[in-house]
Amino acid sequence: MTGAPDFSLIGEDPPDQAATSAALTDVSAEQEQLDRDQLQAKIDDMRALTALKLKFGQQILAYLWAFSAFCALVLLLQGFSVGRFGLPVQVLVTLVGGTAASALGLVSVVLGGLFRNAGEGGFLPR
Repeated sequence: MTGAPDFSLIGEDPPDQAATSAALTDVSAEQEQLDRDQLQAKIDDMRALTALKLKFGQQILAYLWAFSAFCALVLLLQGFSVGRFGLPVQVLVTLVGGTAASALGLVSVVLGGLFRNAGEGGFLPR
């Protein structure tokens, strides 16, 4: 095989300009569809996250209302000495002060995690 190189696999005619243009158009259309699909996926994710935030925000608010109502009930029962209800001062201080601080701290952590920006390590892209 020391003769001339074999160019039989190489086509004799240059590629058709119309075929090349059609192939590029097909690739471009596929890329545009892929971009649209990716944007739609991001929109769907953002909608799902918004729904989750609404759900958790409502649950946190309901928890705070229930906790506040419980503390108010205990304080009213203690203040008006309803029935034989009576708690030591230390228990009241612990209930109202310590538990309220824990509840508010929990809410702060949860809300901070739900509503921070992407630049701060959050869920949503900018």
